[in-house]
Amino acid sequence: MATPSLAMIPSAYADSKLYSVLPNNGDGDFTFTRDSAATRIGSNGLIQTVGFFGNELIINGDFSTDSDWNKGTGWTIEGGAAVKSAGTQSDLDQFQVTTLGNSYKVELIASNITAGSISVRLGTASSNIIGTIEANGTYVFYGTVASDLRLRIRANSTFSGSIDNVSVKEVLGDQPRLNYDLNANGEPSSCPSFLMEKEATNLSVFSQDLHDAAWAKSNITATANVTTSPDGLINADKFTDDTVDGRHKFSDSFAAVDAKNYTLSIFAKYVEGSDIDKMYLLAATSTPTTKAFFDIKNGVALTGGGTIENYGNGWYRVSMVITTNATGNVLFEIGLAYADGTRNYVGTGNGQMFIWGAQSEINQVQTTVYTYASSYVPTQETIQTRAQEGCVDGGNANTFNNLEGVLYAELAANANDASFRAINLNDGTDENRVTIRYRTDINVINIRIEANDVSIVSESISVTSALDFHKVAFQYTSGDIKVFIDGVSRHTSATTYTNLTIDRLNFDSGEGTNRFRGKCKDLRVYNESLTDAQLIALTQ
Repeated sequence: MATPSLAMIPSAYADSKLYSVLPNNGDGDFTFTRDSAATRIGSNGLIQTVGFFGNELIINGDFSTDSDWNKGTGWTIEGGAAVKSAGTQSDLDQFQVTTLGNSYKVELIASNITAGSISVRLGTASSNIIGTIEANGTYVFYGTVASDLRLRIRANSTFSGSIDNVSVKEVLGDQPRLNYDLNANGEPSSCPSFLMEKEATNLSVFSQDLHDAAWAKSNITATANVTTSPDGLINADKFTDDTVDGRHKFSDSFAAVDAKNYTLSIFAKYVEGSDIDKMYLLAATSTPTTKAFFDIKNGVALTGGGTIENYGNGWYRVSMVITTNATGNVLFEIGLAYADGTRNYVGTGNGQMFIWGAQSEINQVQTTVYTYASSYVPTQETIQTRAQEGCVDGGNANTFNNLEGVLYAELAANANDASFRAINLNDGTDENRVTIRYRTDINVINIRIEANDVSIVSESISVTSALDFHKVAFQYTSGDIKVFIDGVSRHTSATTYTNLTIDRLNFDSGEGTNRFRGKCKDLRVYNESLTDAQLIALTQ
């Protein structure tokens, strides 16, 4: 088989770049944009934050010496940690750490806490708080500087404990996600796919601090930072029922818009020896109330039409889709359950569940309801948004053949939503392009050729599921147009054309709209026609 003129098999990336294997002189590399951090599944199966971070900005973050920090009353540096005794509210800070308007990642370890709490601030005002710590554990917070260029760690008057390994790095964003998809057993794939998603905003502002008072508790007790969560840190909470006959639950609310679709999700893990192995999600928008039940011990979605995904190590992500029917707040309730479909039960004091990572997000496309919880967007006391992603400009005029070639992709959609999601060869406009895209129709792949703003070919081909990976080879040779999907010929045409101009490969429709939202394992362009046998071998 011929050698591709461009080949991108997700393997290497840098800030604002997704590298191609061919050509190896850099001409085939893509420009990637996303003005925020994001998460992916790493090769170890854990949720990881992806974003290009700047250099370390904190001096003496390991407290190896008693220097560089401004210590308020009750703070001391000793034994490689900053230690605070109870008695008065006071601060530990470093000045000129940050830049106004920029975003930062703050990490630290809290230990030996016996009472009280500390707030982590990028500035001095209460509005600058990016996280609150009340229990031992490893913490990661993100925030944007609105005023006062400093990191301030404020202990309340009752706080007694210590902190260590403080780190502050600027979030520069713009780093592609090579995602190791999980199989039904929660095991990561051996090779990654390039992941692109819609913009997503998590409206649950205490997504990991479920023990916080912002989540109203009823007949249930939360113990903070008890076990390892899906991100590999000991920051997951344990919830335990009491002996009351009623609902054992916790809840929060978020502002919603009438007639919009939202996806609610959370991670849960069965506690060995617990009297409870089921849970439910509930959303109330006035009427009707939406409920979905799940068996967490066995990883099964029960009544209510929810979705459950295996994240390994006993963790499952459960989710459901709701449609709001009124303005105002949506109640997001998470509860333990003794039986499918029943929220009330008599507790034993030993009904337990590990829970972490709440997410409430609006579906950006409203004409189709789909059950899709996008990749996790962590929050710390404020709403957080993962920005929309773009990936463009792979190759140049010397990389591609205007009249003969094959565009090949192994790809899957994130969801059956009502939008075009495209990969195409183009000239920076929508007037000249060779396109493979998911149509607005569910489970349909569309191929198109447009030359000088004239439609040459447009064919829609059904597939079993757009959510599964499909290998698509689109031969755009004038007079010998072919489409093979998963080893089968799906379309042929003898249509000819002469005026196509292509000089780049984009993960969009050509002019920046209809950005691809899905996963791509392999992307190639051949500058010559291939035989049917070669197209079958390529796509099987």
